[in-house]
Amino acid sequence: MTRRIIQFGTSRFLQAHVDLFVHEARLAGQEIGPIAVIKTTAGAERSGRIPAICRAEGFPVHIRGYREGELVHERITVRSVDRAYDAGVDWPKVVDVFATEAEIAVSNVGDLGYEVSSQDRVFDATAGRVPASFPAKLLALLMARHEAGGRPLLFLPAELVAANGHVLSRIITELAGQWRTTEAFRELGCVCRLPG
Repeated sequence: MTRRIIQFGTSRFLQAHVDLFVHEARLAGQEIGPIAVIKTTAGAERSGRIPAICRAEGFPVHIRGYREGELVHERITVRSVDRAYDAGVDWPKVVDVFATEAEIAVSNVGDLGYEVSSQDRVFDATAGRVPASFPAKLLALLMARHEAGGRPLLFLPAELVAANGHVLSRIITELAGQWRTTEAFRELGCVCRLPG
């Protein structure tokens, strides 16, 4: 059994932090990962990162700075990512891995990542349309996880938004109401809830 991590975002920030830290933890014998990376944005500008991130030989991360007063410049080959998907192209696979394998999720979808597009204010599960915005994608994935009998998971948002977890929780809860999700779904805490 793995402690599958779903990573929403393909940024170098995530590669040099989450992916690197999980790589180092796995080398130290910790049971964490592997990571499945999800490209959430539309467009081809980051499509090349999908095959590059999950290569079997890994990808390089350069560490430059000072450690204990000494200048360091290290190159680490990170091998914590074993899958990468484009949500717009691979949506059924994204739904499956999130619903059946994920134990931890992390996101860094950029400054505008929490905006909900007008087309996502209404949801039709039978339409087969991939939600456009990240919050709508996340809610659809949480619904699929609930329907599959998935357990709760740890969600770690890393966007540069003040109180990011509370903000995302509020957006998801509001969107769930607009989508008229079932009371059972909301009562089981499948919609993001944070203490405080």
